[in-house]
Amino acid sequence: MSRQTEQHESPPPGTEPVLRALDHWQDEIDPVQRARLAAARRRALAAAEAKPRPAWVWLAPALATGVLLAFGIGFWPPAPMPSAPPAPAIEELAVGQPTMGEEPLQDEDLEYLLWLAADDAA
Repeated sequence: MSRQTEQHESPPPGTEPVLRALDHWQDEIDPVQRARLAAARRRALAAAEAKPRPAWVWLAPALATGVLLAFGIGFWPPAPMPSAPPAPAIEELAVGQPTMGEEPLQDEDLEYLLWLAADDAA
């Protein structure tokens, strides 16, 4: 076992009886069984080191994550629409400046708008 190399580390409290029992059990194993266990351990370690993981193993989780992200973005609630700009005041219209790409007001339009504003105020 690898316990001989770890003698400098102190075992956690309460594990001394367990470690003594394991050492005693290891001493009772016959040499043939010990050799078979060591050979099996070496084979298992060699097999684990010899088999590199294929690159496609990461493809399935990456693809699933991408699909989930696409669905999440697709069903994300849209951003609120910006509110419409406030309507220009009647004074701005009276000056005759075009607003938001409109053509300038004519004199008869100005008179009509002033009449509407006076009618709304009453």
